[in-house]
Amino acid sequence: MNSERKLLAAIRARCMDCSGHCKKEVEHCLIPECALYPYRMGKMPEETESKEAQINGQVSIFDETCTGGR
Repeated sequence: MNSERKLLAAIRARCMDCSGHCKKEVEHCLIPECALYPYRMGKMPEETESKEAQINGQVSIFDETCTGGR
């Protein structure tokens, strides 16, 4: 599994945890301001930014969220 897929799987797992492990809750998430929202379905959103920039930004947010900035 490449690093992009690992990151997307980790984001999906976090979203599943947040939603009480309910796939429909993740799909119909009511928190669009969440930094992970565009990635909640385990796929890269179709945007004009490069994938590398998206991944790097989300890794930073994910690290801060999950490790308390450590």
